[in-house]
Amino acid sequence: MMRLALAVLSGALLSVAACSQAPTETAPAEKATAASTAEDEAAIRKLFADLMAAVKAEDAAAVAQAYAPEGFIYLDVSTPRAFHGREGAEHTWKLWFSMIEPGSGTGDATELQVTVVGDYAFAMHFDHYTAKPKDPKLQHLVDFTNRATSWLKKIDGRWYILVEHNSFPVDLVNGQADFKSKE
Repeated sequence: MMRLALAVLSGALLSVAACSQAPTETAPAEKATAASTAEDEAAIRKLFADLMAAVKAEDAAAVAQAYAPEGFIYLDVSTPRAFHGREGAEHTWKLWFSMIEPGSGTGDATELQVTVVGDYAFAMHFDHYTAKPKDPKLQHLVDFTNRATSWLKKIDGRWYILVEHNSFPVDLVNGQADFKSKE
């Protein structure tokens, strides 16, 4: 189902891009566009790798640098239901770091799929985290995976996350979140 949603969103982005291109475009321009898209995708993958390195370093300010300097919207799994601006990302990560034993946290953006169209991109990924919680009641946070979708924008030559949405699947019968985000 997630792949279908990604395919639909990617198709929509590509349709918008196709409508904006002149029909007389030549093959060399298409090659340049493909090279540019590959470079942009590589830059976006590096952005997520750097973000996760900042998570491992427990540096909330460095994590927040992945997000757009203005206009960023963060829809995280924790409350409140939405943050606006980098401060929200910093708040969430400072809270997370305060809940775990120092040096015990790891993070990895897995199954990262990226679609780039011009100065905008969409990324779907699963974020896997491990840590040793300070409070024994938080054992569900020892090893968990959330789903994430990110809309990105290239600003002054650099990619930033403009909107990020994180969630867990919920078992509708028992109302419990699936912290492993299984298939």
